[in-house]
Amino acid sequence: MTNKIFSLALMFGLVLGTAFMVAPNSASAQVASFPAGCNSTMGYSIATGLPCNATNTASTSFMAGCTSIIGYSTTNGMACNGGVTATTTFLPGCSSVLGTSTLNGAVCSGGLTPLPFLAGCSSIYGYSTVNGQACNGTATVSFAPGVVVPGLPTTGAAGGALGSLMLLMGSGIAATVGFTRLSRRNDSI
Repeated sequence: MTNKIFSLALMFGLVLGTAFMVAPNSASAQVASFPAGCNSTMGYSIATGLPCNATNTASTSFMAGCTSIIGYSTTNGMACNGGVTATTTFLPGCSSVLGTSTLNGAVCSGGLTPLPFLAGCSSIYGYSTVNGQACNGTATVSFAPGVVVPGLPTTGAAGGALGSLMLLMGSGIAATVGFTRLSRRNDSI
């Protein structure tokens, strides 16, 4: 009996410890400045024609782990624009990193040629098979019309994940205790 109580307490401690260990990290960084006419360290300045990376030769590809200049690298965690602070909004006239801007015709990914799809995608629906990002170039995945996504029902308590976890864990413990009592009762019959 002592072993069962100890095991239950250990399991409870592990789950509770894990819940507190997955808290979101926060970071603060300095503001990076790029040469005039540049929004990353890739390509050439539209104002001066000089390379945006302040060298004699402009870089023509995204950093490792990046499919655009927006966000952070999936391989090393650095800002994809080559600066200190990552670009977190789409370029003017862009609603994703795919295609070109409706305002000025600039490439929305910040690259040299427009992206029709992200790496690992064959359409704008679903997730990339390469890096798991949304294929539509935004932070939110879209699915083809008529596709039903399996999962847990939406309860309206999206911000209360820890509370929901505790309730599920409490339900599991109650079920375990009930099954234990039931199995003891059947053994004595």
